[in-house]
Amino acid sequence: HALFFANEGARIVVNDLGGANDGEGSDQTPAEEVAAEIRAQGGEAIANADNVADWEGAQHLVNAAITEFGDLDILVNNAGMHRDCLLAAMPDETWHSVIAANLDAVFHGCRAVVAPMMRQRFGRIINVASLAGYAPGSAGHTLYGSVKAGLIKFSESIEAECAALGHTDIH
Repeated sequence: HALFFANEGARIVVNDLGGANDGEGSDQTPAEEVAAEIRAQGGEAIANADNVADWEGAQHLVNAAITEFGDLDILVNNAGMHRDCLLAAMPDETWHSVIAANLDAVFHGCRAVVAPMMRQRFGRIINVASLAGYAPGSAGHTLYGSVKAGLIKFSESIEAECAALGHTDIH
């Protein structure tokens, strides 16, 4: 997403917690590498490794974009985590970590950008879901299908809220 939008002329804040496959830890290297690639191609980009699954991280990310570039026109929420697990064997820790990555991060990011976008009377929010949110349920995908269906409904509701407030340029 970052490379695509950079090629279209967007100034980019590349956010990647850089955690391990199990969701633990952080490392700014992945975000730095993508930002460096964008700059090497003549674009403008900075790296950010904040954990957007919490409010402070999301707010810091939005503040970095506005401080560096003066405004914020597009938010792409593409963070996610998938853990196959049968419900009867699912630890609470798995449930909470997948919800944090797939829903909390989107909630915090959207909440952080809606006010600045409304002030500038423009903005686009792109929440990346999955066909799993529409597909019939399947064994081992209780959690992932649920969070993706929730993300789809969350996205539809944000659009309706912004339109109801007279901000139809925010989608």
